[in-house]
Amino acid sequence: MVDYKFSYIKELSHDSAYFEQITELDLLYMPKPWSRATWKNFKSKSEDFFYCIKSSEDRIIGFALCHFNQLMEETHLLKICVIPKLRGSGISSEFFQFIASHQTNCGSIKCFLEVAIQNKEAIQFYNKLGFAKLVVKKSFYSDGSDALALLLEYNKTCQIK
Repeated sequence: MVDYKFSYIKELSHDSAYFEQITELDLLYMPKPWSRATWKNFKSKSEDFFYCIKSSEDRIIGFALCHFNQLMEETHLLKICVIPKLRGSGISSEFFQFIASHQTNCGSIKCFLEVAIQNKEAIQFYNKLGFAKLVVKKSFYSDGSDALALLLEYNKTCQIK
């Protein structure tokens, strides 16, 4: 049994068990993890949305971080992570649907993201959700690697088009 939660990232305490779990998941499972200092800096001044999947044992088994631009009516998906043993189980798709539904309720009409061009598993997942390729961003990451920019438009019923 899992539970999907939403909050503002700034509401997470730097010392909370959840914050520790999030930074640990990022470090262990993201191809481009943020440093703890980057997380703290981002969190301290951000109005961005944070989502998590909590297990029945109250452990975070997935998270997402989004920035919503109200003027542009768009969501920028900055990070999404589900622990590897649950990938392919449908939880990632359910989690993204939860995020999309919340974002459309907030006024978002589209979602965009960047993904490392060599991250084939993630690109396949985003394609399955209906994301379309926008452009390749050369040397997007600090290590000089390229990113693929993708876009997904939401429909009026809070569902993925």
